[in-house]
Formats: sequence, structure tokens, C-alpha cells
Amino acid sequence: MTEAMLTFRMAFLPIWRFVTMWSGGGVAVILLWISTIVPIPLPTILVTMLVAVVSAGVLVPVIRMLPVYLTPDGIRCADAFGIYRTARWEDIETVRPFNFAGLKYLRVRTAGLRREMWLPLFLADMPIFCEILSHAATPDNVLVKAVAEHVAGN
Repeated sequence: MTEAMLTFRMAFLPIWRFVTMWSGGGVAVILLWISTIVPIPLPTILVTMLVAVVSAGVLVPVIRMLPVYLTPDGIRCADAFGIYRTARWEDIETVRPFNFAGLKYLRVRTAGLRREMWLPLFLADMPIFCEILSHAATPDNVLVKAVAEHVAGN
């Protein structure tokens, strides 16, 4: 892929809500359980709010580290383990939607790769991503069709 590469990043709010919900809820449950044994001087709501602020600080570098790349030749994004994979448009075999506790992805299977790439469907510039994707790949490409179905459904 020697031509221009465009970078797209996950939108902050969907992933922040996800992380805050799970980590804040978990911390609140743990604090409530501990407070039955030992009194905790801080109200649980303050600790939960602190978790939300800390998770925001942690997510910014994570979002910057996991972009999605588009080129005229293909797409580059991470698999479930955060390892980047590159797929040429013609090598994409199947695409299937996956909902990870409210975060929507497309799992992209490509010829020659053992693991599927996970394309987040909550990119910050999703309309621009869709437009560029439709010009970069052929209209009959399974990824183009799957992204179009997602956009039509939202």
C-alpha cells in the first residue's frame, strides 16, 4: 500500500460511556460490598465520578493508538487482540456484524489471515469514512455493503 493512507479514529463518547458504565458500576458494587464490612468516608457517587474522569484520561491514548486506515488498495485495522492486519479489497471474504455490549463492530475475514479484523462502527468521522470507502472499493465489495447496511439501519 504505497498510496495515500487516510486515518480514522473511534469516537470518544461511545467508548467512554461503555468503559465508564462497566468500570464505574464495578467500583460502585465493590465499594458497597466493602462498606458493609468497613465504613467508607467517601460517598460512592464521588468515587464513581472519579472513575469516569480517570477512564476519560485513559481512553484518549487508547483511541489514538487504534486508528483505522483506508487506502485505495485496502483497509488496515486491529483484530480482537489489538494486532494490526491489512486487507486488500479483493481479499475480503466475509463481513459479519458483532455487538460487544453496545459497541458495534464489523468482523472482517480476509484470505490469508487467521484472525478477523474488527472494524469499529463508531468512528468519529463515520460519514466521511463511508464516502471514502465507497470510492476506494468496488460497490459489490462485502465490506462496502455491510457498512452501507449499518448506516441505513442507524
